[in-house]
Amino acid sequence: MPIVYGAGNYEAIAPPHSYIDALKYTPVQLAKYLDILDKNDVLYNEYFWWKPYYKSVKKNTCICLRTLARLVINPICFLFARVFFFLF
Repeated sequence: MPIVYGAGNYEAIAPPHSYIDALKYTPVQLAKYLDILDKNDVLYNEYFWWKPYYKSVKKNTCICLRTLARLVINPICFLFARVFFFLF
């Protein structure tokens, strides 16, 4: 499961409850929460509820977005494409 730390608006691009936003926790809280998830399969698997409803597209979409970003010369879009598709 992705654990994100800034560099994007994940609420806008990822299904709800499909990642952990580290910015919402202190380091100690995050460590405790990850430990709880490690010991509880039901809680851990809740982060994958979205798999039957969404499709993760990586290879071709990533290449298309990178090419588009270069053509438009928009470094923010290019950075978004690299960060988002690195995580999924």
